[in-house]
Amino acid sequence: MNKGWKKYHNLNIDKNEFQLLYNKHGREYCKKYYNITSYKFYDLLNKFNIKLKDEKQTTIDIKQLKIMYFERNMDVKDIAKKLNISSVYLYTILKRNNIIKRRNIKTNKHITKEMMIQVYNNSKNYKEAARKLNVSLSWFGRHMKKFDLKPRLNPKGISRSPKNIKCFIDDTGRKFIYMPNHKRVIGNYVANAILVMEQNIGRQLNEKEIVHHKDLNPSNDNINNLLLLKNRSEHSKIHSKIYKNNEVN
Repeated sequence: MNKGWKKYHNLNIDKNEFQLLYNKHGREYCKKYYNITSYKFYDLLNKFNIKLKDEKQTTIDIKQLKIMYFERNMDVKDIAKKLNISSVYLYTILKRNNIIKRRNIKTNKHITKEMMIQVYNNSKNYKEAARKLNVSLSWFGRHMKKFDLKPRLNPKGISRSPKNIKCFIDDTGRKFIYMPNHKRVIGNYVANAILVMEQNIGRQLNEKEIVHHKDLNPSNDNINNLLLLKNRSEHSKIHSKIYKNNEVN
């Protein structure tokens, strides 16, 4: 491996040479030798009809694969893990067996923003909503961002309907107030410390500003315990100093 480096797009790769290198040195050597990605490597295996070394004892049931991929809406990573293969090689199998990727199926195009909101509000989480819409989890996440829909908070033991909750306290003791139109909203809620600081200084905080609790108790939102910082960098420096002092002591 010295002057033998070659570029995939400028090269007609010889099948015998490729097979010899693969059998002798393995996948990683071939990828470096030809300067190709994992996807291109598996594409060449498919092109030359060369079996993977680990594939000799592994047979993949295409019917079972289709059930997991389409009917159960499992993620590619989960399917690959269950079949004990890489995600890249799974895509090669899909391509080899002419299985259309879910994102290319036209049936997903009828799903509107209003439909996603309705299904998501009546579901426990992303996975359940994706299952109801018969789409993958990654597809659902991408379209949540595309439609500019923010994930809701998940307070334990409290109804998810914002009409029934005006405020709640999370596991760390931090208090959140229901204010869906606020600039710093996260899932229709704003941290109470932010509201206390805004009331004290007479303006809304920008997106970079951070409210720090001096006594490190997130449930203590007394104005004397709050410190306004310009950005996360300042906040991290304060916590690193506290951490170092605790280590010394």
